[in-house]
Amino acid sequence: MKLYIMVGFLALASLATGFGLGNYFKGVDEARAHSASLAQDEALPDPVTLDMGRLNVPIYRKNTITYVLAEITLSLADEEDKELAEENHDSLRALMLESMVDFASDGRFDDEIIDQELLSEKMRQNINDSFGIEIADSVLFSSLMKQDISL
Repeated sequence: MKLYIMVGFLALASLATGFGLGNYFKGVDEARAHSASLAQDEALPDPVTLDMGRLNVPIYRKNTITYVLAEITLSLADEEDKELAEENHDSLRALMLESMVDFASDGRFDDEIIDQELLSEKMRQNINDSFGIEIADSVLFSSLMKQDISL
């Protein structure tokens, strides 16, 4: 008889423990789901970008030609700025090319490593000054490299 009582008590204790743990973990899952939904609600909007394509600048020197190749993406504040940038795509590319030529004439491409941050800021400033408004948030390089070719 004592054995039946002990087995019954053990079964009842196991059932109560399982019920308690189930409720505890249910609360943890609900909290996890709630925090995940908050994180999703607070997610940043997708950035507005415009692919500007490749620009190639040859730099002629006495015994070498250095080619600087850049694949550029323009980061914009909103869709309205993107529409304006798309309408003026060729002008924007010309301004970027002008910035790269100015950068080259200042001897900035002579260094082993190109200062991408400085070039990006120079392009952004040139674009915004030319348009008279803050159209470009930043100029991004998916690729920026230079190649020296000896003559």
